[in-house]
Amino acid sequence: MKYRPEIDGLRGIAILAVVLCHMQLLAGGFLGVDIFFVISGYLITSIIIQDLDQNKFSFIKFYDRRARRILPTLFIVVLSSIVAGWYIMSPLQLKNLAQSVISVTLFASNYFFWKKTGYFDEAAEVTPMLHTWSLSVEEQFYILFPFIVFLIWRYARNYLAHIIIFCLFISLLHAQVICADHPKANFYLLSSRIWELMAGAILAQVEYSHGRAQSIRTTKILPLAGLILIIISFLCFDEGMLHPAFISIIPIIGTMAIIWHSNSKDWCYKILTSRLLVYSGLISYSIYLWHQPVLAFLKIHNASLSEFSTKLQVMLTVFALSFLSWRFIEKPFRDKKRINGKTFIALLASAFILILLLSILIVKNSGYSNRHKIPTVTLNSIKKDSSYHECDYKEKLKNPNANWLCSLGQTNGKQPDFAVTGDSHAMAAISGFKQAAAATKTYGAASALPGCNPLLGMRINNMSKNNVKVCTDFKLKFFNYVKQNHIAQVFILARWGTLINSEFSFTDIISGKTFTSSGEKLQLYTQALKNTIDAYNAIGTKVTIISQVPTQEQFAWQIYHKVFAKPKSHRASLLRALSVSKAKHLEEQLKVTNLFNNIVNTGYKYIDVSDQFCDHKICPVGTLKYSYYLDTHHLSKHGAERLSQHLFKELSKLKS
Repeated sequence: MKYRPEIDGLRGIAILAVVLCHMQLLAGGFLGVDIFFVISGYLITSIIIQDLDQNKFSFIKFYDRRARRILPTLFIVVLSSIVAGWYIMSPLQLKNLAQSVISVTLFASNYFFWKKTGYFDEAAEVTPMLHTWSLSVEEQFYILFPFIVFLIWRYARNYLAHIIIFCLFISLLHAQVICADHPKANFYLLSSRIWELMAGAILAQVEYSHGRAQSIRTTKILPLAGLILIIISFLCFDEGMLHPAFISIIPIIGTMAIIWHSNSKDWCYKILTSRLLVYSGLISYSIYLWHQPVLAFLKIHNASLSEFSTKLQVMLTVFALSFLSWRFIEKPFRDKKRINGKTFIALLASAFILILLLSILIVKNSGYSNRHKIPTVTLNSIKKDSSYHECDYKEKLKNPNANWLCSLGQTNGKQPDFAVTGDSHAMAAISGFKQAAAATKTYGAASALPGCNPLLGMRINNMSKNNVKVCTDFKLKFFNYVKQNHIAQVFILARWGTLINSEFSFTDIISGKTFTSSGEKLQLYTQALKNTIDAYNAIGTKVTIISQVPTQEQFAWQIYHKVFAKPKSHRASLLRALSVSKAKHLEEQLKVTNLFNNIVNTGYKYIDVSDQFCDHKICPVGTLKYSYYLDTHHLSKHGAERLSQHLFKELSKLKS
């Protein structure tokens, strides 16, 4: 197949977009993966059809080429990630990494992450192997597609184009149908991505049958128009959009226009064949493999990417690692004269067995918690206790017959004295409520939904259509429960600072209007807060909002790892030094504090817990024995117990 430098340039644009997206510099940059799918569909189909036409197609040779292209660098990156994870990851993080690595070696990481982590979730930022989902999609395509084309070529060659187009439309329709209700499955699974691969495949088939486009008019205009469509998509798409779906046709059409019409006489060709883009395209596979682990481990190590200089250093590091792996791994392994078949299989099998064994051992030993000097009692305090998910509404939905509420204190056959709701911050505080309820002999009911803004009448557009419905239904269901049971007091907890400063648009559910500017969003948020308080007050229920606890600047596990690596005499001072300052906490929460304090209503109370978690200078992550946090902002059981001191005062009033 004749080398086309503009395709490498297109790869260069795609990989730069992906990296910029993950560095939070280009919202729609994730579409670079979709461009890769179209290119892969085109190139792979071209290779298969040409070899079949010349009666020289061999499954062994095909898979040998794919394995030499994909696996050596992948295994090096995976091994490097395991080594890095051993030193800087918590036991749970290392165990999760090992589980993901097992799925990578089995070409099934897209299924693993479908069940485990949303591509745009906060946890995705610290998931080194997340990007391998797309490799699994391609690997699954490589396993199935050659056999299908081979059979069609032998028995129904004249219908190959028809079958490709049919698969394209069925897959695209499937993606559109499930994108709202099953966004994670839609994003990760091959069934919703086949159409993008087939978009490239149909170009290869038509090129084989009729040759590429030759019209001077179209070859001058359409490639540049295609590039513009891609750039517009990068700028206009964001993580809140349903994708892949019908709207995803825009960047796919743009990619197809470039592949089909580009030639040395058009402006697009000149742009795409620039040295930077072609070079980036040549090493794009290595860049793709290295960028996510580098960013994830930096995030785990608490390196801030807010400074331009840091982002530049990250880019240079990724490019340096990518060049080295391309030069000394990719190129040599693709050269059969340098590494023959027997040597390649031996090296590949050894690496595969080593990676699989290491990963299984790490999972079996729960991340080897003893590899660090953190005492067991301290390490256990960073883990979620049994009550964390006890009131998780999302977990309750998995069992329709289960009670969707959890109990706080002893019921003794009476109606609840109080109720608790909110997002995952409410879940993290449940053990504190239990302790306070037991001490005051009160009884409460609770249910919380992670990621769900608890204010009535508005939504933050940071979730799929299905999750929006679950969130809206949950809030109404909880409100009706409080109303029907005449509950006197409702406590609402959430990550208020993140909600109010969200980069996503806000929608007024009543009017249907969506707001994007910070001023309009703040106004809607304020009104939703007032409406929520008024709605509960109207049914005779008082509202108590509990402030967000201080957000630490590093994961709790990381702080304790650094603290216990030092001599005993230095640990207490270092623990304070690594904890967030009270000044920074108050500054981050200033907008929220001002908003909540300015609400005047006799049926409403705002409790700021800053003084409970901070002294005059520092908001400690915990003591040398116990952590107050599970991560950077969720309370551990011991943190929730500190909160219970505030709750005790409030619940005591219910008995008076």
